[in-house]
Amino acid sequence: MSERSPHALFRYAFAFMAIASAATILRIPGIIEGDDNGTFILVSFFAILVSAWYGGFGPGLVATGLIVLLTLHPNMTPGRLVRLVLFLACGATTSTLLEALHGAKRRAETIAKEIQQLVASITDHAIFTTDRQGHVTGWSPGAKHVLGYPEADVLGQNMSLFARPASDWRDPPPALGVVTDDSQERELTCSRKDGTRFSASAVVTPLPREDAPGFTWVVRDVTPRKQAEAGLRAAKEAAEQAGRARDQFLAALSHELRTPLTPALVHVSALLDDPDTPELMLPGLEVVRRNIALEARLIDDLLDVTRISRGKLVLNRETVDSHDLIRRALEICHDDLAAVGHDVELELAAPSSCVDGDPARLLQVFWNLIKNAVKFTPKPGLIAIRSRNREGSSGTNLVVEVNDTGLGIAPEVLTKVFDAFEQGGPNMTRLFGGLGLGLAICRSLAEAHGGVLTATSPGQNEGATFTLELPTVPRPASSLPQTSASSPLDRAPRGTLRILLVEDNADTLRVMARLLRARGHRVTTAETLTAALDAVQGQTIDLIVSDVGLPDGTGLDLMRHLRAQSTVRGIALSGYGTDDDLRNSREAGFAAHLTKPIDFGVLDETIQRVSQTSDPWIGREDKD
Repeated sequence: MSERSPHALFRYAFAFMAIASAATILRIPGIIEGDDNGTFILVSFFAILVSAWYGGFGPGLVATGLIVLLTLHPNMTPGRLVRLVLFLACGATTSTLLEALHGAKRRAETIAKEIQQLVASITDHAIFTTDRQGHVTGWSPGAKHVLGYPEADVLGQNMSLFARPASDWRDPPPALGVVTDDSQERELTCSRKDGTRFSASAVVTPLPREDAPGFTWVVRDVTPRKQAEAGLRAAKEAAEQAGRARDQFLAALSHELRTPLTPALVHVSALLDDPDTPELMLPGLEVVRRNIALEARLIDDLLDVTRISRGKLVLNRETVDSHDLIRRALEICHDDLAAVGHDVELELAAPSSCVDGDPARLLQVFWNLIKNAVKFTPKPGLIAIRSRNREGSSGTNLVVEVNDTGLGIAPEVLTKVFDAFEQGGPNMTRLFGGLGLGLAICRSLAEAHGGVLTATSPGQNEGATFTLELPTVPRPASSLPQTSASSPLDRAPRGTLRILLVEDNADTLRVMARLLRARGHRVTTAETLTAALDAVQGQTIDLIVSDVGLPDGTGLDLMRHLRAQSTVRGIALSGYGTDDDLRNSREAGFAAHLTKPIDFGVLDETIQRVSQTSDPWIGREDKD
């Protein structure tokens, strides 16, 4: 109560004075005995109202009680006594309501004062009010601080003096287009009194006043935010540009590394395929061939890491039997297994073995897991490959385990065995070589197929188990068991084709042409785009095998030209093997894309596939 007046006694004294005045006016004893009750009630309630309004609940109640006491006398009838009780209740209720009303008024005044103090203390936001036409009706100290205008300079002025729509400072000023229904955020361009402009964000709120409708504006300078956003955009663009430059560098580097390998691999393949090659040379030639293939795989791994890190890995999905891919991966690793004398236990017991995936990429996973087991298992060792099914939360999963009796994995290495460039320490790298990318790529490929790849090991020298789990799909009704692929070099020719071979490296061109002719094909050669176009004049060509990069154009140009005139099929040869390169080859009309170095066995198998299918694109033929 003390907040109503510094002296509580004064409030009660005021109530006594109000009642004394009422008693003097009414001469209450006479009123009591007379019939002028209307005047009595009016004057008495007025005294109570004055006491309660200025004094509060207590003085109002005291005033009510005094009036009741003044009207009491021994000869009162029961009816008048009841009316006095009702009068007392009404007075108490009135005092209570007036106290609540006065309290609400005091709180509203306090809140308004606090808001004024808060607005006055805000100096980093310009807060002001306008009418519906945009004329300034109120101006805060913060508005003066942010915009530089004193209150006297802007009151009554249109806010276009200092604010316009974002990036649209022109004369006459365009309308701000304020919506009056509810609050909204606006982007503005503001001008300070000194003429400097800045980007601003404003929150506009309609004023709920019928007598003077308008808006409250809270404006803040967002120049630092805009500068930060511009910096982030520039940093993002720089990072993307650096990423593109890195990709271009890696693609160019892989091309430069692959291209010299092709003639070496072709010559080695020719010597291995030549019955006149001395038997004593065959083991050495096979070592050369394997190391060229290893070099190409390292290049592929670097490019795969780049694709995966940038989210550019493309999967050519189809329903494929994982058991067939495992068998093919074992055939690829046959020579490595035989060289170290490892035993292999194959137990493919899973009834559901079909998955929805990219056959080449899944083959890459199985190949890497088997090669990894061969690499880290001292001879003679045992490698066990098993499959089974497990019921998962969304259906049946295929579980493939590759277990070895090799060096095992230490507990501290097990947690990072799938990290890129991780090989268990520098000693392991020196002993076994490689980049440590295979397992990292395998896990990313497994996850891209909706699967999981994990590793377990009891410890060092206790072997390791890698477990791949993939969701299965039903086997297609038309699918037939696939037969094991034999070596292309051991197969007899399955048909003579008229082949146009285009390659700008003379040594590679000569050896590849000789090997193709040895397969029974009729081969026309060309080293340039112009020579290739001249060579096809006046003769029918069944198949184009062309390098993409030519001195006077590209193999893509050649294929587009020939496809515009005929339905000839084609195989692209290139040192570039990104997804964009494959797409370009496909769009040009090629049926397949081989990445250098070209293994003649893979080329021979691809020729057979292209010539025996009408599919417009059989995809990328990865080297094994």
